[in-house]
Parts: sequence; structure tokens; C-alpha cells
Amino acid sequence: MVLAIDPGRWKAGVAVVGQSGQVYWQQVVATQQLAAVIREQFHRHEPQAIVLGDRTGGHQLVAQLAEEGEPELMARLRTVNEDRSSLEARARYLQQHPARGWRRLLPVGLRVPDRPIDDYTAVILAERFWQGRDVRPLRHKPEGSGGQRV
Repeated sequence: MVLAIDPGRWKAGVAVVGQSGQVYWQQVVATQQLAAVIREQFHRHEPQAIVLGDRTGGHQLVAQLAEEGEPELMARLRTVNEDRSSLEARARYLQQHPARGWRRLLPVGLRVPDRPIDDYTAVILAERFWQGRDVRPLRHKPEGSGGQRV
């Protein structure tokens, strides 16, 4: 299993996904709760890797996790390219939640998810990890040595 995270400024998607693609758990959480949720899911599922999207919010999350400790958690962090992952997540959400009523008449391109889909983006990031698509080990520089890099 991997614990995948789509970090954002105000909310983040988190998912636990097996190598076969089975989703064991997924949720959208507030950014201020993210570190606690990561620790909880890490200890509950013991994933082989923690997959982190390489864009918005990643630097701050890595700095927070490094500051709070947990070297075992930090050692399992990997980054995955987030390019177009939100578009893939949107398409998957709309496929798994078909329109009802008059909304069925709308073309899929005009439909909008009825809730945040960051957790679906986290699932996409986990799948990219399992496919070996643009996965990189975390490169973190502690404060005072030039800042952080994800």
C-alpha cells in the first residue's frame, strides 16, 4: 500500500491505495489537519511509501513533518509529478458519479463535481507511483541550509 497526498493551500486529498489499484481509504481534509491525518493513516496502514504531489503545498507539508519528527515517515516520502492529475481526477469522479435528473442532458465537459475531488487526485497520484511514472525520492534541505526542496 501507499499513502498518497495531494497537498493544497486550504485542503488536501489523502488516499491509501494498494498496488492493484484498490482504494482502502480516501478523504479530503483541511490543510491544518493534514499532518495529524498522515500520521494516523501511516500508523494504521503501514504503507511502503508516502506519495506526495510535487506542486502546491508540498514544501510546507514537508517542512512541518520534518519539524515534528518521525524519521520513519520522512524516509518513505516520495514525490510524483502532479501534471494534469486534477483533470484525470475530475473525469474519474464524474464517471463514478453519473448525473441524475436533468443533469444527464449536460455534456460531461459541462458537468461540475458536487464536492471537492482532491481525494480522487490523491488516488491518481498513487496510481502514478505504482506505474513508476515520474517518481522521485524526497530531497529536503533543513532550515538554515538553503531552504526546502521537494
